[in-house]
Amino acid sequence: MRDKQAAVKTAKDLVDAATENDEPKFVAHGSLLLAQVELDDKNYSEATKYFQVAAEKGDTPDYQSAAYLKLAELYVQQSDFEKAILAYDRIEELGANYVGVYRAQIGRARMLSKLGKHEASQSLLQELLSNTNYKEFYGEIELELANVYADMGDYPSALAQYQYVDTTYAHTEASANSYFQQGIVYETKLFQYDSAQTAYNKGKAEFPQAAITSFLVRRSDYMNKYRSFKKDIAKYDSIKIAILTPPETLAVHIDSTIAHIDSSRRDSSSIVSGTKSDSVRVKVPQPPSISLDTIDARLAFNKTELGGLFYSVLGKVDSAEFWYKRLLIDHPNSMYVPRALFTLAQLYSQDSSKSNPVVDSLYREIISRFPESEFAEESKRLLGLPPTERIPDKAEGLYASGERLIASGSKLAAVDTFGLLVKMYPNSTFASKAQYAIGWLYEQDASLSDSAVSNYQRLVDLFPNSQYASLVKPRLAEVEQQKQAARQAIRADSAARADSISHQKEAKPPLEKNKDGNQEEPAKTVHADSTSQLKEAKPPLEKNKESNQEQPVKKEEDSSAVSPRVPEVDPIEKPKQP
Repeated sequence: MRDKQAAVKTAKDLVDAATENDEPKFVAHGSLLLAQVELDDKNYSEATKYFQVAAEKGDTPDYQSAAYLKLAELYVQQSDFEKAILAYDRIEELGANYVGVYRAQIGRARMLSKLGKHEASQSLLQELLSNTNYKEFYGEIELELANVYADMGDYPSALAQYQYVDTTYAHTEASANSYFQQGIVYETKLFQYDSAQTAYNKGKAEFPQAAITSFLVRRSDYMNKYRSFKKDIAKYDSIKIAILTPPETLAVHIDSTIAHIDSSRRDSSSIVSGTKSDSVRVKVPQPPSISLDTIDARLAFNKTELGGLFYSVLGKVDSAEFWYKRLLIDHPNSMYVPRALFTLAQLYSQDSSKSNPVVDSLYREIISRFPESEFAEESKRLLGLPPTERIPDKAEGLYASGERLIASGSKLAAVDTFGLLVKMYPNSTFASKAQYAIGWLYEQDASLSDSAVSNYQRLVDLFPNSQYASLVKPRLAEVEQQKQAARQAIRADSAARADSISHQKEAKPPLEKNKDGNQEEPAKTVHADSTSQLKEAKPPLEKNKESNQEQPVKKEEDSSAVSPRVPEVDPIEKPKQP
């Protein structure tokens, strides 16, 4: 019922009553429950005491073995390997069942390896492999042999043994554990993160019901993020270099008499002396049309995230320090700088080789350069400085009003409120945030995407150095790329049409014999456009009764003919309401 307090009280009452009435069975049951509660609360000394009582007072060998196994695992958790061996030895002495004895023996082998007694550990493991009673545990035993190699620092042998396990005992808990241990070796010993990523990714799908699977999934996620951040940094660094140092137009001289030039070598015998060469200028493809601001923003983001991954997740302090320093040097005005400075200060405060003045100087740097960041107030608190007095900000109140309007569903009124804020308080720190909010609100409605783009562009124009401008610049760059692609497609289509028309004009009509001069002349063709032929054809002539002169025949007007109707269009179209 999740009522820990009541459970502890009842268990203690049971132990006291059972002790008084000399009922060791109930003393053991109550003690085992109390041990588990203390273990959950990480009170290891109390948990050890209760496990010991449960193991000694248990009424059956099976019950005692289970308690001693828990006690041994607790000693392992505290790295007390000698006492863990004693607990495993006690299980073997009880000899409750072959599974219990096996658990005691393989546990003893693990502890011997941890104590540096690798040969004794390997000998015991080989002895277990020779016992056909333990055939169902062979995968686990082979895995422990690989772990012994890893404890010895013989990583090539360890990796070879791990690969033997995940191949021979595929899709078992042993193979899932093998992939995890491979990843640990690659990540923490060899620092080959790509190989670690591969091992974790394979392991998480190897045996989903294995206890280690959740750890494999977590490690796989960390390594995938690491690879993604590194890949993005390499990509944007290369684009930045291409933009800053664009390749010049190359002049390539191609001999007019050469039909083919081999890409690796040119046959000089095929060149005819005295022939004229054509100078052809070839344009090298230019890098993608993406702004330097966008590239810098993405580089800064990836370097910050990589530093955080090393510091908070992988526990690699040196690597975290490297990436945070890279951020400070390469992107000194980035929105992520306060976080980097604060994290470095925290990192140095845990390093005895760093003096307090170094840490304090980082906090003061944050307060001086980024007084509005959330890290500034925390830096003041750590330095013992008084907090900043908050003066009521009318712009802040107006922004809060806009937020309330959004929450109530009045988005149009919120747009008006944010627009008023930008107009009345353009120097406020909330002005850029309000302009961003306007674009964001328009972006939520697909039919108003043009309004979103124009408002994001206004944000960049009015507040180019704000953190919100950094957020929208990549989006604007993508929109511009799409527009350029559309324009190029239109130009290509127009060029194709023009080329088709020019080919039609150049085509000559067939020739026929002239009746008089017997000369060939272009054959007269009938145009497909019958309407144009009717317009160009002369009307038939008839005799004028009075003057005996031929005149054009007058056709009666067809009263049923109606002139084409021009649709009625309002010359001024009102814009749609947002």
